[in-house]
Amino acid sequence: PLEGVALVVHHGFRAFDLRKVYLESLDDAVATYRSAIGDALRVEGCLVGHRYVLGTYVDCHILALHREDADRLAAELLGDPGP
Repeated sequence: PLEGVALVVHHGFRAFDLRKVYLESLDDAVATYRSAIGDALRVEGCLVGHRYVLGTYVDCHILALHREDADRLAAELLGDPGP
């Protein structure tokens, strides 16, 4: 499944000439992303106590996948994904 996501993201960066893609994540999911794709996601910010989940406020992290990091990740997962 991770290879499919890498291929779609790679295509998105090429087709729309994107510089970076943002992702919002709650506290407990950030570690999951890190374990799946390493340091490809960069922390852009944190909205403290931003979401109300199961009776408590939790932080919302804003992460970014930059084009060069996406290219590196695609090369690692897919070999040469093409232009």
